[in-house]
Amino acid sequence: VTRRTEELHAMLRQVSELSFPSALQVERNAAHYAKRMIKVLEARTAMLGTYSNVSNEAKNTQHWIRSKTRPSGAVVLEELLDETTQNDMSQLDETWWSMRGAIDRYLGAAEKQMTTYQHAVSAIQDYTTKCAVGFSSLRGLYKKVKADEDEAHEILAETWDTSVPLVGSLAAQVRDTDILGKFLRADVGQLTRNVSLVASKNACTDQKAFLADLEHQLFTAAAHGLWGQTLSQFKLAFLEMAMLEDRLIFGGQEERFGRQDIDIAWNSMEESQRESLVSLKTIAKATVKSYRKQHCGTHEGHIGVDRSTQM
Repeated sequence: VTRRTEELHAMLRQVSELSFPSALQVERNAAHYAKRMIKVLEARTAMLGTYSNVSNEAKNTQHWIRSKTRPSGAVVLEELLDETTQNDMSQLDETWWSMRGAIDRYLGAAEKQMTTYQHAVSAIQDYTTKCAVGFSSLRGLYKKVKADEDEAHEILAETWDTSVPLVGSLAAQVRDTDILGKFLRADVGQLTRNVSLVASKNACTDQKAFLADLEHQLFTAAAHGLWGQTLSQFKLAFLEMAMLEDRLIFGGQEERFGRQDIDIAWNSMEESQRESLVSLKTIAKATVKSYRKQHCGTHEGHIGVDRSTQM
C-alpha cells in the first residue's frame, strides 16, 4: 500500500505541473499545446487506471470477506456465527459499500471527463496536422472539456464530504466491535484447536522456540485469512482517501480538507490492529501452556522433568 501510494503521488505531482490550455493558447501555438496535452492525457489516463485498479481490488476483496462471514456462505467459521458478530459485520459491510458508492461515482465522472479530453486532444491533432477541424469546433470542444471538468470537481467535493465521515465511522466500528480481534481469533481457531498437528519437534524441550514458531504460524494464518484481508481493505480505503485528497489539491479545493478527521480515523485503525496482535500473542502463550501441560508433563509453563532418567 505504501509503495502504491508513493507511485500515485509521484504521478499526481506530474499531472499537477500540466493543465488543459485555454482556447486562446491553443490558437496561438496549436502544435506546442497538442504535444503538451498528449502528456497530460497520458498522465491522467495512468492516474485513472490506478484509481480503477484499486477500486476493483477493493470490491473483489469485500465480496470475498462477505462470502466467508455470511451464514449463507459455503463455510463460516464458528467464531463468527453469533448474532451480535453477524450484526457488527453487516453494519461494517454497509458502511464500506456506502463509501465505495461515493468514490465510484467520482470515478465515473472522472472517466467521462477523460473521454471528452481524449476527443479534444484528437481534434487538436487534426487541427495542427491535417487542418481537418476548424477552430470554431475546437472552441466547442474546449467548452465541453471545461463543463465536464467542472462537473468532476463538483462530484469530487461531494465525494470527499461524504467519505470523510464514512471512513471515520469505519474506524469507530472496527474499534467498538473488536472486529479485527474476532476475525483473528476465527482465523487461528482451527490451529489452536489442533495444535498437536503443527507443534514443533522441540515443543517439550524448548518453550521459547515453540512459542515463537507457533506465533509465526498463527500470524501467517491470520494474515491470509479474514484478519489480513480486512486490514488490507481498510488500508485501501485510506489509500483512496489519499487519492481524493491529491485530486482536491490539483483542483484547488484544499479548503475542503478534513485532514484531522482522517488522521484520527487512521490512528484508531492502527490501535485496533495493535490490540488484535496483542491478542494473538496471548492466544499463542495460552496454547503453548495448555499443550505442554497435556503432552510434556509440565506445570504452569515450566519444562517438565523426564523421570525415566532418574534413579
